[in-house]
Amino acid sequence: MTLLRRHPVVCVVGVLGIAFMWLPILVVVLNSLNGDVYLVQWGGLTLRWFRQAAADQQVISAIVTSLEMALTTAVLSVFVALTGVLWWRKASRRGRQFFNALVYARLVLPEVVLATSLFLVLTRLELPLGMVTAVIGHTVWDSAFATVILQARARLLSEEIEEAGADLGASPISVLFTVTLPSLAPGILAAGVLAFSLSFDDVVTSFFLSGSRLTTLPLLVMGFIRFRVTPEVNAIGALVTSSMIASTLFVLWLVGRSSRGRGSLAQHLGL
Repeated sequence: MTLLRRHPVVCVVGVLGIAFMWLPILVVVLNSLNGDVYLVQWGGLTLRWFRQAAADQQVISAIVTSLEMALTTAVLSVFVALTGVLWWRKASRRGRQFFNALVYARLVLPEVVLATSLFLVLTRLELPLGMVTAVIGHTVWDSAFATVILQARARLLSEEIEEAGADLGASPISVLFTVTLPSLAPGILAAGVLAFSLSFDDVVTSFFLSGSRLTTLPLLVMGFIRFRVTPEVNAIGALVTSSMIASTLFVLWLVGRSSRGRGSLAQHLGL
């Protein structure tokens, strides 16, 4: 396996794969700084398009709407995932299998099918399409990803620490808030950031469930590029990309710091 990883063909394929993913993003960032309006040649460095995007009320309104929707979805997705994982840890084997089937079914099901199904159900219930229905749809989709992350974190928890807290007289609620949840905190944070990112960037579910009066940033950008890709679109893409990368790096730093702290605590306790 080590020799296979060091093989030149594997290295070349890996580099090409990384380049295929990152070169389009690099092109967007460069074009956001390009002074040429038609983006057919290099027109010099400029921040004009960022100022133009910042002054566009449509863009500002769409960003605020997307942030509100993503924050609400992240909180609800983490809550749904956390309660499900806490039950999953103590469930029987068949209960775990049934729970996993429900989670993975949402992951493998095409989003357009799930969005269409939710649209039919919510309209049958006569719920007006808007922020509420969009958040419901995003939560149904994003909570599955949050659950997978929390399940991975929950597998690393030591039941001995929880049992030790119970033996020392702590109630189940005290054990939950002083032992279990702090141990799951890195996973909760990572799940929340992922749910936020997925909701903020979502197009399909937002298109079906947002209605005609609610416009998110992805839907606005999709409307902009129907005719041509403008420099303002590149500026918006560059801002969103940089924000997501910065938030991801921050979460990775927090998770790494928390993991090191938890390891030091476990060593101190002799566990």
